[in-house]
Amino acid sequence: MLYFFPASWMLNGIGTKANEVLSAMDKAFVAGAKMYPKTGGTASNAVELIVNAKKRTPASIGKPGEEDLYRFAAPTDGRYVIDTLGPTDVVMKLFGPNCETALIAEDDDSGLDTNARIAADLVKGDYFVQIRHYSRQSGIGKYSIKVRKL
Repeated sequence: MLYFFPASWMLNGIGTKANEVLSAMDKAFVAGAKMYPKTGGTASNAVELIVNAKKRTPASIGKPGEEDLYRFAAPTDGRYVIDTLGPTDVVMKLFGPNCETALIAEDDDSGLDTNARIAADLVKGDYFVQIRHYSRQSGIGKYSIKVRKL
């Protein structure tokens, strides 16, 4: 990627043309979290959720500001529900398909009590779910998460 600079701004009198396409090196730099550090996980260490698993996946926010990252594969197009249960007030974000930065939906308290719940029509692909406590400054606690296809 390259920003436009007119020749009059340059000591050598040579300007640049704009290039708004990210190179492979640009993408690797940004994804490496050196430019935009993350407090949560990355796609490579996301916890795998199984669609329609018999048991919920137990989890917890262990320190203020922590963000837990999950991934699941939607094997077919359809309506999916991702929800949390437990005493911890969490916020959920859903990303995809096949991209951990393309936000599809987010929710705070649509589930039971202060739990999060997202119901969405998804296409076949990989999806990412980010969970964090409502209070980034002080919130910790246990919760569980599950994804199911309706």
